Amino acid sequence: MSILHGNDARVYLDGYDISAVMNKISPKSEVDLHKHAVMDSSGGYHHYRGLAKDEVSFEALGDDGDLKTVLDALWAAAPGAQLMIAYKSLAGKPGYAADEVKIKTQDWSAVSTDLNKIKANFVTEDIPFDECLILMAKATQVAGGNGASLDNAAESTNGLTAYMQVFEITGGGTLTVSLEHSVNGSTGWDPLAVAFAAATGRTTERILNTGTIRRYLRASWTLTAGTATFAIMVKRT
Repeated sequence: MSILHGNDARVYLDGYDISAVMNKISPKSEVDLHKHAVMDSSGGYHHYRGLAKDEVSFEALGDDGDLKTVLDALWAAAPGAQLMIAYKSLAGKPGYAADEVKIKTQDWSAVSTDLNKIKANFVTEDIPFDECLILMAKATQVAGGNGASLDNAAESTNGLTAYMQVFEITGGGTLTVSLEHSVNGSTGWDPLAVAFAAATGRTTERILNTGTIRRYLRASWTLTAGTATFAIMVKRT
């Protein structure tokens, strides 16, 4: 698994947008599949977690303040930090997300005064990368509202995984985000059972919803004061 990191790609790590200093990123998926018969006698491919871990490496150029604070904090993070990689900052575009990545190695070298070259390698903890679609591109919201609907062409029956990164909340506001689904994309919007926790500052979260997800999906949010900057990715399973 690899992506091209161009002018339109975005990289979000633990509630920080580090896109501006990135010049290379390389996700690597090592999902092991094993064929076997399950208890109901039907065959299938199943991923045994723990047999292999996904990795991602990147290179960046920046001053001491661009990444050092973020990476130093991640050394001590437990169980890890959420990572989003988006092809474009547009709803409906593909991307990858992992909820718990930890630093495996990092290397710093001086290029010139106040300019450093940074190389780092991350490994996922237990849960591999999800191949997602962007439900909400990163944007600053000034009030509550609803996002554009994402058309899946048909309903799905195995739930979904959703990732959210909140980059900043100003003015002492509280952001509450839920996911809603609809049969036709215009009426009958109902919330999914599991919503994101209320946020008052920079944070990340991964949630799981089970069961049938209707054809159309959107984000809905309330904001009590100030502004909120956040992004959401989803994967139907």
